[in-house]
Amino acid sequence: MYYYDEILKRYTSTHRKINSLTFIRQIVSLSNGVDLTPRQWISIETLLFTIKKDLLFYLRSAPVLKNLNDPSSVKKINNIIAKTEVKLDRALKIFDTYLDLITQRQSSFLGQMLGGCDVLAATAIKQKHSALQIIESPVVYLDRGYGASIFKQDMDFYGYKNPVSLIQIPYSMLVCSYMLTSVAHEVGHAVQPQIGLDTIFPKMIFDILKDAQAPSHVKDLFVLWNRELFADLWAFFCCGKAQSGIRDLLALSNDTVFDIRLRDPHPTNYIRVLLSFEWCRQLWGHGKWDEWEAEWTRLYPLNLSKLKYIKTLEELRQYVPVFSRGIMKAVIPNLNVRFVDLFDMDNLSPSNLRRISEDPEKFKYGLKNLNPCHQFAVFRHMYDENMINGRHCNRLVQKWLRKLNEFKTTIFDI
Repeated sequence: MYYYDEILKRYTSTHRKINSLTFIRQIVSLSNGVDLTPRQWISIETLLFTIKKDLLFYLRSAPVLKNLNDPSSVKKINNIIAKTEVKLDRALKIFDTYLDLITQRQSSFLGQMLGGCDVLAATAIKQKHSALQIIESPVVYLDRGYGASIFKQDMDFYGYKNPVSLIQIPYSMLVCSYMLTSVAHEVGHAVQPQIGLDTIFPKMIFDILKDAQAPSHVKDLFVLWNRELFADLWAFFCCGKAQSGIRDLLALSNDTVFDIRLRDPHPTNYIRVLLSFEWCRQLWGHGKWDEWEAEWTRLYPLNLSKLKYIKTLEELRQYVPVFSRGIMKAVIPNLNVRFVDLFDMDNLSPSNLRRISEDPEKFKYGLKNLNPCHQFAVFRHMYDENMINGRHCNRLVQKWLRKLNEFKTTIFDI
């Protein structure tokens, strides 16, 4: 009977822990004002119910407990319980990940702000193509770090596929919220593989630079950087010239700005910022970005870089307009459209942003006719044009995010 009692206790304990995987919603008990949307919950809970089903099926494959007087049966049951516990440990890592990021929303302030960021991320995905409508909208959460990052949908998640992209932003981004184009950037990372551009986009880059007879090392670097270039480009098409705010994030030490890392998928900061200015120029001609570029090159003259990088940086800069012009005109083979055709760029034109922001009587009305990414572009425009300072802009964006959160379940199917 000793065997029976001990094994039964262990079996019951393991069974109880497995069942707890699907109690996450009851544990966090989010109020209506800060709760996830039904679709977000479905994505998370479906995975947890699947894991629970798999673990219970495995645990129940043990010999029936009435055979516990048989030493060989006891060993088999013990072995299955032990193996189940190992599998359960991986499952609990998934559970703990969701628990950690969802409990952040128990704070009324953070819950509303993160809910607004969810809407911003959903808007950045749902563009003018049917392939973009079936991508699950991300869940945004806070974590330590300097910039944003993403754990993409369908990536391996302790033996399962992550059902929904998880976008991490540092808390500093909520207190300097005019930097929120980083959310659209991370959405770009989520979108690229989902619409089949993880292999097509590098080839598009290569073909553009090959036609321009660019040196091999220039082509190789641009292709290496394809994922970050795609994400930056996606953020630009979502938020327009607001994406050039990346200069605030990348204005670091000289060694960091000019560094060329041959295995790093991130473009050198110097070129990455110049690209953001060039994309504005390609769509809208000359403008404020010309001043930003002049200031950037004064702040970071090439003679401050290491001697071994100067020639390569000069060559890379030479092909910034070439790549930018080519990618704006290129047709995406599998979607049969240009990038610019997927987005409503008229609302993001500097003249429209100026018209909305300079007329106080039309300001609220004008914002209502824009999607959230375009609304954010108006706030960033006001900040860049010194119509409001950073503190005022931050208060405005925070209020706006809380308002987005209020309507996220009715306006957006996320």
